[in-house]
Amino acid sequence: MHKLLIGAQFVGHQLLSTAGVPLLVAFVTIESFAAPHNALSWVRMQTAHHLLTETHFFPLQWLCALMLGYILHRKFRHTVVLFVWILPTLLFMVVFVRWHKFTVFDSAFASRFAHFFGTACQVRNGCIDQVIYTLPLYCAIAYSVGGLLNRTIAASVVRNSALADN
Repeated sequence: MHKLLIGAQFVGHQLLSTAGVPLLVAFVTIESFAAPHNALSWVRMQTAHHLLTETHFFPLQWLCALMLGYILHRKFRHTVVLFVWILPTLLFMVVFVRWHKFTVFDSAFASRFAHFFGTACQVRNGCIDQVIYTLPLYCAIAYSVGGLLNRTIAASVVRNSALADN
């Protein structure tokens, strides 16, 4: 029963970190920029779209994942929060190694790097590989780092409290 509970926690945190965070950030960003009766609402929606998909390091998403990982680890103390980065990393590594759309003049690694982390793959040009593979990777890593930060800070507070009591 205990293993089943841990498995359920892992699946929940995995889904939240890789799919929930990007969806939450998209919803909040679009709602924040939406102006239903504003003549410039299309400009605001372009800005929202740019923030969500055209910044290749996805700052809104990983910042939200970092905070959510921190908060949820603080509240529930689930150790599995620290390991949600593993599956997205393995999937990303397989996709990164197997991806082969490069020319004879390009380095395979440089081409892959530009495609998954740089400007070679852009949503506005119909390429969604960064959204499908890189974004969940970033979110899962940030979510785990948030949990690790909470764990480290909590341990430091306990240690300092024990020293103060002596």
